[in-house]
Amino acid sequence: MNRRAVLAGALATGCGLALGAPWVLSRRTPGITPLRGQSMGTFYTVKFPEDAGPAGPLHDEIQAVLARIDALMSTYKVDSELSLFNAAASVDWMTMSADTHDVVTEAVRVGDLTRGAFDITVGPLVDLWGFGAAPRTLAIPRDEALADAASAVDYQLLNSNGPSLRKASSAVQVELSGIAKGYAVDRVAAVLEGHGVADYLVDIGGELRTRGRKPDGRRWRVGIERPDPDSRTVFRAVELGDRAIATSGDYRNFFVHEGRRYSHTIDPRTGRPVTHQLRSVSVIADTAMTADGLSTAIMVLGPHEGYEFARSHHLAASLIVHQDDGFDERWTPEFEPYRVG
Repeated sequence: MNRRAVLAGALATGCGLALGAPWVLSRRTPGITPLRGQSMGTFYTVKFPEDAGPAGPLHDEIQAVLARIDALMSTYKVDSELSLFNAAASVDWMTMSADTHDVVTEAVRVGDLTRGAFDITVGPLVDLWGFGAAPRTLAIPRDEALADAASAVDYQLLNSNGPSLRKASSAVQVELSGIAKGYAVDRVAAVLEGHGVADYLVDIGGELRTRGRKPDGRRWRVGIERPDPDSRTVFRAVELGDRAIATSGDYRNFFVHEGRRYSHTIDPRTGRPVTHQLRSVSVIADTAMTADGLSTAIMVLGPHEGYEFARSHHLAASLIVHQDDGFDERWTPEFEPYRVG
């Protein structure tokens, strides 16, 4: 299915955005309690009906859950569980938390499913191309440096045994940013459901999960951003139901060197930025963690291989491709029921 993009500003609303992120398309609705804050280097919003109970204790528990996940999986905290694993020269087994174990296990599953297009050890290549924490340089990496970095990039260099994890080489680095926010969304949803909240929306940096309906009886509606670095408008509106959505895009994080565009999306199979024209991928799944990992993987695979992968695995996915005269949207049959308009 294809659709030439002309939906520019009709659905735009004033709300914060992460890169490529879905927007929450709802004006202030009476009867909704909004909780907002910052965690994991981004912003979060949680919405649920006012009659669900006191917001204060619930917000405290949500903040505690997010702080715990950040303390475990952030690579910007030198004392996080993941940073300590990465820094260890040892290749012996290290006992990890249940949270980190669950995320790594799902990441490896997605890696297997995509034949390495999703790889949580890609960090050295991301850093080498200037998209990591270090200040960016405009120098293009030499082949020797790429080969050296790529030698430590392979998620199959990781082994797990129950809650324990080990790496085959001390050079292996694990980076969970392509899936950890989705996991955090799922854990916040679990907190809400544990308190008997049956209707909610959770948004962490653009990874979303919804359940039930708003107090006015309507489904939660979100919008996928138009993948234009000069625009902040909605391209496609969707109504999720009891599902999660994650969007990956490369249209705000790239650099141009000698007339050539270099995307922050690194293909771990080649060690280089992708060169295709796919600008945005949205995946709807049962969990935000799964949607997060799969949208990242399809962004690597590109418009043709990615679409065929989504079709063959019966994924609800929308791919937005840059064309000379605008954008072309291609979606799988499983995505069709969620589209609005």
